[in-house]
Amino acid sequence: MTRQPLPPGRTTDVLPRRTLVLAPHFDDEVLGCGGLVRKLADAGAEVHVLFLTDGSGGVEEVGDRAAYSARRRAEARGATQVLGCAGFDLVEIRDGALAESRADAAAAIRRALLAKRPGRVLVPSPLEITDDHQAAFAALHDVLSAVSESAELTGLARDLEVWLYEVNHPGHPDLLVDVSDCRATLERAMALYASQEERHPYLRAAIGLRQFRTLTLGPEVVLAEGYRRVAAADFAAHGLAALTAELGG
Repeated sequence: MTRQPLPPGRTTDVLPRRTLVLAPHFDDEVLGCGGLVRKLADAGAEVHVLFLTDGSGGVEEVGDRAAYSARRRAEARGATQVLGCAGFDLVEIRDGALAESRADAAAAIRRALLAKRPGRVLVPSPLEITDDHQAAFAALHDVLSAVSESAELTGLARDLEVWLYEVNHPGHPDLLVDVSDCRATLERAMALYASQEERHPYLRAAIGLRQFRTLTLGPEVVLAEGYRRVAAADFAAHGLAALTAELGG
């Protein structure tokens, strides 16, 4: 197995490139990369979110799944506005079933790449413990591993940056972003996801991870988000299992 990088001892200023966020669920864009998204938007970058599942609830007990889904979509509209996103799109894959519908997710990601033409994609790390999060990475792998089959994708992927974000499992970041000034934004965005905070204090865990990521940084940084950068070419060079192993899985 490749030796994993140690967390950097300094933060990195991020260039404002057009960015596509792949979010398995409504709220992952806040919990995993909300600080970076807000900073990119403030710097003038166009940020779009692609939600990959319908918000109807996975293993949790839900009485009226249609109403629950509608509530979460409305919450997402407000939360993405708080983050400064230019907009979002939805994929109607059942919550909790992303792995079963990976081909549909890959097709939606491919369409979004061609429509939005991002210079950067944010996607959950394959080291995540949630099946839908792992499946989001796998679906992106399906798309980028086949870029040679599409002249349109080949040109787009040449300069594409893929950054892996953390939600429910620490990865092995090679880049840290100072988001100390984003706490109020994260709090406002997650307050709008009341349906989720009622079930579990997700923001508390997300803030805790950002505090943990300051361990190698100076005391002036109180919150940081960690990312692992992967070249688009690495998806074509490695199978899914091999790339996941390279990343520490």
